[in-house]
Amino acid sequence: GNEGPGLSTVGAPGGTASSIISVGAYVTPDLASAGHSLREPLPEGLQYTWSSRGPTTDGALGVCLSAPGGAIAPVPKWTLERRTLMNGTSMASPCACGGIALVLSAAMQAGIHTSPAIVRRALENTAKLTSTLSDAHLTMGRGLLQVGSAFQYLKRSAEEKWDELDVRYEVSTQVSGGGEAGRGLIVREPMQWQQSAVEAIVTVQPRMHEDADNVAQRGEFEEKLQLSSTASWLKCPTSLLLAHNGRSFTVRVDLEEAAKEALPQGGVAYAEVIGESRSHPGRGALFRVPVTLMRPSQDYASTFEKDDPTPTNPMFSFALREGKMERRFLEVPMTAGWAEMTVRAGGAGMDAPRAYFVHTLHGARRTRLDDNSDRKFVGLSPGEAKSWAVKTVPGTTMEVLVAQMWQSLGASHIQLEVTFHGLETSDKHITIDGSAGPTRVDCIAPLRMESFKPEAKLTTVRTALRPSKAVMSPLRDPRDQLPDGRVIHALVLTYTLSVKEPGTFTPRLPGINRQVYDGEFEAQMYMVFNCHKQLLATGDIYPEEVKLGKGEHTIRVLLRHDDAALLDKMRTLPLLLERTLADAIPVPLTETLREAVVGGKPVAKCTLPVGKRVVTFLGHVAEDKLPKEAAAQKDSPGPVTLAGHVTWGEVSQQAGGGAAPNKQLLTYIPQTPIPETKSDGAENAEDAGGEAEAHGVVIARQAQKARVTALSKLKAETQAEWEEAKKCAEAIGETAQSAAERRELHSARLTLCNHKAGRKDRLQEVVEEAETLIALIDVDELTKHVAMKCEEEGSEAEKRRKDMEDVKKALVAAIKARCEALLDLHPNAPPAGTPDAFEESFRELRRWDDPAKTLLGARQEARCGRPCAALQAIQKMMDDGDKPADKEMHEMQIKLMETLGWLHMVESQSAWLRSRFPPDFPLF
Repeated sequence: GNEGPGLSTVGAPGGTASSIISVGAYVTPDLASAGHSLREPLPEGLQYTWSSRGPTTDGALGVCLSAPGGAIAPVPKWTLERRTLMNGTSMASPCACGGIALVLSAAMQAGIHTSPAIVRRALENTAKLTSTLSDAHLTMGRGLLQVGSAFQYLKRSAEEKWDELDVRYEVSTQVSGGGEAGRGLIVREPMQWQQSAVEAIVTVQPRMHEDADNVAQRGEFEEKLQLSSTASWLKCPTSLLLAHNGRSFTVRVDLEEAAKEALPQGGVAYAEVIGESRSHPGRGALFRVPVTLMRPSQDYASTFEKDDPTPTNPMFSFALREGKMERRFLEVPMTAGWAEMTVRAGGAGMDAPRAYFVHTLHGARRTRLDDNSDRKFVGLSPGEAKSWAVKTVPGTTMEVLVAQMWQSLGASHIQLEVTFHGLETSDKHITIDGSAGPTRVDCIAPLRMESFKPEAKLTTVRTALRPSKAVMSPLRDPRDQLPDGRVIHALVLTYTLSVKEPGTFTPRLPGINRQVYDGEFEAQMYMVFNCHKQLLATGDIYPEEVKLGKGEHTIRVLLRHDDAALLDKMRTLPLLLERTLADAIPVPLTETLREAVVGGKPVAKCTLPVGKRVVTFLGHVAEDKLPKEAAAQKDSPGPVTLAGHVTWGEVSQQAGGGAAPNKQLLTYIPQTPIPETKSDGAENAEDAGGEAEAHGVVIARQAQKARVTALSKLKAETQAEWEEAKKCAEAIGETAQSAAERRELHSARLTLCNHKAGRKDRLQEVVEEAETLIALIDVDELTKHVAMKCEEEGSEAEKRRKDMEDVKKALVAAIKARCEALLDLHPNAPPAGTPDAFEESFRELRRWDDPAKTLLGARQEARCGRPCAALQAIQKMMDDGDKPADKEMHEMQIKLMETLGWLHMVESQSAWLRSRFPPDFPLF
């Protein structure tokens, strides 16, 4: 990986699997001069600054060996270059592969038997370590790859029959007294250094090929080993008789001796327990037990002084030059939430700016590296200083590394100052229940005087979705089968959602996302589609934002595993859909409970002395400030919460100012929605002081309404279905009592007749149904109501307004349906002076609605011989619409372009049409 130069930055799979050769990136003087065009040659080869370092968080070395990590390499032709400079561990790995291929080729030509275990042992035992620093092995692994020496090792191994049984040795460690098992030992945290020594049980397990004979090979295996330590503070036995079932022994790390001899001022020390063959010493190390010590720096006072309650700031001075780096390990106070870093450049010989890299990181198992580290590239001129703030993990050892970039030539001098800050709160994760009272949080400044400026913001809306469909199936393709014959199964989960408000969304699978090589599932992938099955976005373990407009959307998720039972448990896996708010919603923060309840003044910025405690209350967000999903949860497909963060402190102006980088997670549960009040029917009569309707009348009206609703939902795709539906409508019409019921009945008939399937065969009937519905509406009365400026008040007036709105909607729908049917019947305009039923109906429609922003308006423009105006209207609808345009609109756009002779646009839009409206969802 390229996450260095901090320790424990090796990633997966190189740092997580012992069977993989992880390769560090090395730059030689020739490569630096010829490839990177340095003006002065490097005095010696060195590791690239950014190359990841060991150890792993479970104690293994992490880096196996190193190889040149840069080259002038061939690149694809689309770059318009033949070759270019490439560097990184992605260049070091193929370089190592090429060297290993040469070793294997030579061995094959010489008739030498090889295996992965034998070749790896040859590579590691012949690699050349080019540095004598304490962290050399953590940086370079066993050293720089030596092709010739590795082949000679294999040749000697074959001649002296060192590895006839082809064995690899697996090492595991377990600290006495408990703790997680590992592949080595690592002492880093302050609590560990409070002990005088650490003892651990080391287990060595020989591993043979799965086809090895149990009697002749496994049963006969026996190895007499000599054990030795590379440091006096690491104690181990001197001999071990190893059989096939493995053996264990105890090692002791004397921390007091290590602190005195190896790390008097703190720093890093590395040592190994090496296991070698007593009968064949030339084989070199058969296995190693790596031990890494990282002791917090002791050359500054890290505790409170008696006369001064403020802790001393760690301050260091470094003399650097190109490629050189200095590490310091600092004990982070238990109450520190962030630290301010200040670097100053100067010193004799520094006559020009230099480039530096400052890396801070904390060791934490089962945590992503980027969650606990900060990387900063800094350019400094002589005498210049820069400051910034980084988040810290309280109670841990923080590594602070300052490196002068290897290509930044010349000597320099750096001063580093670290100032720890913190505001401790009573709650680590704050949850506000909108239906409960305000949330109290106590805050104290435990380290030093701090600037107190609390701020709480909600930045995302989270909606939890459950799958509407889950399909699991075995994958029959040979590439989806494991070597032992096991079949990979695929589970496809389908989530549906209706977006009410356009925005930027991120689909997440908590507990599954961001898990790569240590994830349980072999693969995970998701696709996002709109209502037309058009693919909008694709993602994997790292969810990304996707912009969604209003309307129906579908998210399909693929999970793969060879265990069908495990996948079966995932059939109801919830998906968390996060919408990023365009503007963060502030959460009120007050000093008293009363202020929080009444919405009083917020907490003012102030300065907190050491030990001073402040009480704050987080109140509720006003409902009109909440997004639509939270304010109307009854219309949401799943539970809705809001998420954000709270910051309490402020970074000093010297370090850039602004909120402190340690943010507390904030979850907001919206209040219970306000129930809607009903004000129609019998209740209206009672509220107005009138008499309530008889039960029979109410039941008859509701039954009629239910029959009309059921009629509107019938299918009329064929003529026979339409005829049957008309008979049902006639039967329902016999029970219609009021004008409103007859209007609703004919609205349902028109909807049924105007159904897309089969509509073209009954266009004239659509016109007749529309005219029948229009005849039932008192247009003059509706016109008078719409023209009224000052309406009456009261429940009766409210009911009349609602009724008139329904009447207008029915009238507009009827006229529009008639216009569309007439347009389909008469697509071409008649000769001038001839009556035009469509134009008459269209003029009537414009009295009640604006059809210019509809497809009907664009078709009217095209019918009148104005294709450009029609095309402009369609384009405006596509640009302004919240929902994706339907297929009919795109087809008309293509037809208009063809009319105008824009054949290149016709070809382009026709191709896009197939991707916008696919027949089905694409396969994963």
